[in-house]
Amino acid sequence: WKFKEMYEYRDNLINDNSEEFIIFKNETGISKGINPVDYSPEIHTRIMKTEALLESLNKYKFDVVFGGSRRDEEKSRAKERLISLRDENHSWDPKKQNPEIGGIYNNLLKENMSARIFPLSNWTELDIWRYIYLESIEVVDLYFAKKRKVYEKNQKTLKLLKQNNVLLRELCIDTTFDFTPKNFLTDPGTQVLIR
Repeated sequence: WKFKEMYEYRDNLINDNSEEFIIFKNETGISKGINPVDYSPEIHTRIMKTEALLESLNKYKFDVVFGGSRRDEEKSRAKERLISLRDENHSWDPKKQNPEIGGIYNNLLKENMSARIFPLSNWTELDIWRYIYLESIEVVDLYFAKKRKVYEKNQKTLKLLKQNNVLLRELCIDTTFDFTPKNFLTDPGTQVLIR
């Protein structure tokens, strides 16, 4: 449920690199027609993202997974560590993990444990954009303002799209809409893993 430009960017990234990319989808959620229009964002995210990630971790048995979450994105991530140790069920108990003081990290994995590493955890959105600029990293043009067809749902303006044979809305207006990291439609139900 990302915009086609995001999928094109991902596919170009895959084609331009020699790493093995694994694209994992929650086929059960897809077969049930779970989407962000007919279901609440919480249900859609849980089934199509969280459950897909857990299924992929169980299938491929990764010891370490890298994530791009930042603490400033939402309050539930504020307690997350740079190195987050997970039990055999991929659960994290912050009470069982030492604080990361002075760059000392708890990275000792016991049997059946895994770690999620969030190298951008302490970065802000501005840090991300500065890094993109300094390293001349290509960015999907959705992040920049231009005229787009949009629709309104629940007092939120979203881009008009047809995906998985679901037309989100026939009626739309022409407007300039700036898709910044905090205001564009996400959740494809797809997790991209790099091995």
